[in-house]
Amino acid sequence: MPSLIPLDNVLGAFLIGLILSTLVYGITCLQLFLYFTDHCERDGLIVKGLVTAVWGLDTLHVALLSLGLYHYTVSNFGDYSALGVHWSLAVQVMIGSLLSLLVQSFFAYRVYVISKRRRAVPLFIILLSFAQTVFGTSYGCRVFAVTGFSDFGPITPFAPGALGADLLCDWSIAAAMIYHLYHSRSMVSSTNRIVNLLIKYTINTCLLEAICTVPCLVIWLVQMNSFTLVYAPFYFVLIRLYSCSLLCSLNNRDHLRGMNQRMEAITMSSAFQAAAASAGDRALHSSGEVSQSADETFQLHSHGKLETEIPAAQLAQDVLV
Repeated sequence: MPSLIPLDNVLGAFLIGLILSTLVYGITCLQLFLYFTDHCERDGLIVKGLVTAVWGLDTLHVALLSLGLYHYTVSNFGDYSALGVHWSLAVQVMIGSLLSLLVQSFFAYRVYVISKRRRAVPLFIILLSFAQTVFGTSYGCRVFAVTGFSDFGPITPFAPGALGADLLCDWSIAAAMIYHLYHSRSMVSSTNRIVNLLIKYTINTCLLEAICTVPCLVIWLVQMNSFTLVYAPFYFVLIRLYSCSLLCSLNNRDHLRGMNQRMEAITMSSAFQAAAASAGDRALHSSGEVSQSADETFQLHSHGKLETEIPAAQLAQDVLV
């Protein structure tokens, strides 16, 4: 190996990826703190355990990347013969695949809930997630036998398979959620605010993950036999986005519940005002008739208006399980 080989596309890309992914990891840690201090009261042990496991895997992933960079830049500083594939880079791929499986399974359950317990699409999502885990784990195992970054040719199918299944799984989750949310819209604008907010969040999350997955896949296919890690920053950040999106979605539930409560309070107030106005128009009748009229009017508004708003409000809480 030449002694003056440029390292910008190897250690430079590695360093940039680690810095960017660590920044996202800091946001995830903040979201974890907020979750356990303010937003976990209604969750059972399964959800809390999932959050803890995802954060633990995310932390382990960051530690493995840091160990790999330390190996190249400190322990073997200036030793170009040490620029082989360190074992930490193989293990981090398997950890990332497992983390993706946990988060995608959580969102598959959300799709299952908002689709009124229909199983076809959630099962398809789970199968895609398992496929990316199998491809990713196989890739990680094969990396142990690779000596250099330019020797990935024999294991080419595993990386594109994992990234492709990952991308298709994320898009399937986004498409399913947007479909069910869009069809839950009603004629009442107040209920649509919550639905629109959820749709925007879903689209933004999908776009962020696609921005990382698509370039990573393209760069891998173009430069798989080159001495490079240019694709690494996109992959490192992608893994962080999974854990961060899980915690952000869980922490947003209270905001959605607050919107629901304000919406219901406004609707109830409108119903009482309508009942009082109707009762005033019939003030010349007996007190018993007035009371009956007000009660009937309130029932009319509560059944005619509240019931059109509750499905979207309930759907919002179902989405943010």
